[in-house]
Amino acid sequence: NLFATNISPTRSFDVEKEISIEELPPDIANVDANIISGKEPLTCKQIKENLDKKGILDLHGRQKIPEDELKNVVFFVLSLNSKKFNKSELNMNDTRLTDSYLEIMVPMASRFKMLKIGGEQQFTEDGLEKFTKHLRKHGNKSKLKRLEMHGTKVENFQFVKKAAEEFDAFEGMTEKIHLINGISDMLPYLQEVSLNGFLKYSTFDTRNYEAENLGLWSCINSSSLTSLSIRDCNITDSILAKGSEGFLKMCTFDLSENPRITAKGWKEMSSNISQATKLQHLVYQQGIISEASAKCIRDLFSCLNNLDLAQCKFEGNSLQILLENMQHIDELSKMKIERISLKNCSLKKTDQERIEAINNIHGASLIILDVQEKELKR
Repeated sequence: NLFATNISPTRSFDVEKEISIEELPPDIANVDANIISGKEPLTCKQIKENLDKKGILDLHGRQKIPEDELKNVVFFVLSLNSKKFNKSELNMNDTRLTDSYLEIMVPMASRFKMLKIGGEQQFTEDGLEKFTKHLRKHGNKSKLKRLEMHGTKVENFQFVKKAAEEFDAFEGMTEKIHLINGISDMLPYLQEVSLNGFLKYSTFDTRNYEAENLGLWSCINSSSLTSLSIRDCNITDSILAKGSEGFLKMCTFDLSENPRITAKGWKEMSSNISQATKLQHLVYQQGIISEASAKCIRDLFSCLNNLDLAQCKFEGNSLQILLENMQHIDELSKMKIERISLKNCSLKKTDQERIEAINNIHGASLIILDVQEKELKR
């Protein structure tokens, strides 16, 4: 190993300043040596080049990084001047991070703008609590803005994954709630959060617990998040009711692939629009929109700039209802909506003609049908 014999196991990380080259082991000069061993070794030179060209450190899927090698990576990355090396994204998805490993990499993670720690992991609320304490202590020094903790469709998956034979022995809802509370405590120190697939594959419903009861939604209401993505998370009408205050304060909100949302949930959103509403970009892909839902979504046009309904299924005359007021230039002038994406939606010929007429009135491509048009989704 390149550095392990030269680094004291008790050495602490100081986030207040960059580690100088002089503080690193003398072997640092050998940038072609492996800093991570194994089937897919990684050198210091590769790390520097990836950060220089892409701003990304991609460690995803590396599930057996020895502790000393992880420390070496952290020390090396901290030694790289952030003004010269753009530290945009740290990807540690599916790395089976434990609480102790998470604690080791936190100082490095706080130097990146985005952190991905989804998929197969082993940390608990304790690990997230230490992460939060670090952000609380060094918040003004942290560069971290976006956190992605996505679920996965692995059989018997739990976000803190244990062996399949331990699934029934897992401490159930209490431990899961503690983990989500750990995420909630981090929200004040973040601007963007993505939890796609997270709640669904934690199997709340199969254990007869409702995600509506999670304190996460209350924390979101009091947070300063500008973007939230909760695709494929079994979101219900009651969740929209509980979290609508926070959802409407964000600039971007992704609710895609949540088929349990009905007109009641959309009504909760549209009826809570106020002067404090900041929501501009709403993404609801692969959903089912009824006529009643269309009426409520239409009311959101008073605040939305962008609406992404790609691959949605429109029941009855729901699309006609959604676009009804846009067919009159006087009504259209009262709306903030600038772009609606209906990509890959199965539309009637009359709907396509209606869309063409609206675009002609607007004098631009207000409604997108062409797959070559610029995507609205992040």
